Amino acid sequence: MTQPGLVGGLFRSFSETERVPNAVLKFATQYGHLGVRKLIAVDAPQETSGRKSFSMRWAEPLQSWFNEIDEMDRLVRAWDSGWTGVPTTRKIKQTVAHIADRLIYSWSTELGQGTEVLASQDLRPWLLERLLPLDSTKSIRRALRCYLQVAVNQKLKLNEVAVQLLWDRKDVELGLSMVPSTLAGFMWLQFATAIQGNVAHRRCEDCGHWFALGGRLGRSDKRFCSGTCKMRAHRKKT
Repeated sequence: MTQPGLVGGLFRSFSETERVPNAVLKFATQYGHLGVRKLIAVDAPQETSGRKSFSMRWAEPLQSWFNEIDEMDRLVRAWDSGWTGVPTTRKIKQTVAHIADRLIYSWSTELGQGTEVLASQDLRPWLLERLLPLDSTKSIRRALRCYLQVAVNQKLKLNEVAVQLLWDRKDVELGLSMVPSTLAGFMWLQFATAIQGNVAHRRCEDCGHWFALGGRLGRSDKRFCSGTCKMRAHRKKT
């Protein structure tokens, strides 16, 4: 059974957050800290000797937010470009090439570009056997999808998403649940769940937030994320 909250579209809203302090502050005020903390040195009151001292404190640097937004944005684009059919102007160019017994993944967007090794004899050698030869559009698409799998799995691990035995709501049965320890972990888990179920999303025509579609999540032609937004939009027209 899918856990509550994991079929939403918060990860999409996060991926579209502007890389500016005010936008990050607005997201953090609404949803909380990412949980990507670092020890940083801060100025402490000067001592009588006149020398400046420093103390170490846990904090979430703004750059950590920017980095996490960039990663989510890039991988959501990668997913949308090949599998979701979500109409978007947020494009990404991706290639996988076989060079010197390595599979090299490259990407570029209007925000930047990068290259990394997807597989080699030393790094995920099992992928070499699975993906080679790259001799057709189908094989390249399969390689791109495997890159998405590897990248999201790495983010789940880095953000400490754990599997735990938990009681159900009636305290009757125990079941395995995926448990994120941070907001960042929750959003990566939500993204992974969307990939697993090929969950479609749409932006609410009133508030602009993303929401999931289909099945028990609501009709595929649903236009608003909630009854409140639907009523508010109706009132704007009258």
